[in-house]
Formats: sequence, C-alpha cells, structure tokens
Amino acid sequence: MLAQYSGVLIKQSDGCVGLGVPAGSKSRPILRRWPAGTSLAEDGKAVLGLSGKPFAFDTVVGLGGGFGHVTVPPDCDSTMWGSVYDVQQPL
Repeated sequence: MLAQYSGVLIKQSDGCVGLGVPAGSKSRPILRRWPAGTSLAEDGKAVLGLSGKPFAFDTVVGLGGGFGHVTVPPDCDSTMWGSVYDVQQPL
C-alpha cells in the first residue's frame, strides 16, 4: 500500500536513516528502507536521492512509502525503531 509520510529526516546512532517523531512522543522513529541507488552524502549530512538531490538531516521531508511493518534489517538496531517502511517514491 502506498502512503505519503512527512517528518524530520534523522540518522540514528546505529547509522540507519528514517523519520523522527515529535518531541514528547512515546513512539519510536520510523526506519525507512531506501531504494537501490540512494546514498549518503560524502559529508554525512544528507541522503542523496536517485536524482542526486540532497535531503539534509534534521529537515522536514515528504516521502512516498509502502510495504510497512517489515523486519528491521540486521545492520540496524531493532530497539531504536518503531516500524519499518520502504521508500517507494523516487528521490
């Protein structure tokens, strides 16, 4: 199912990237699984979308999503993330 999400783009201490939750929320952030070809900027301060456009951490971004509640990848700390959604919208 396709959905539109927006939130603050964050990189957790486990190195994985997702959307933060509002301050005071008891929920955990949402981990995003990025499409092949997406990368981290050389300076580590942004995600580079498929077009090469940077999406800076700590800024609000909107992402198309789908296929939720999948397993947290082994490279990410499952205790840090509330759920996992694939990024479907080309970046």
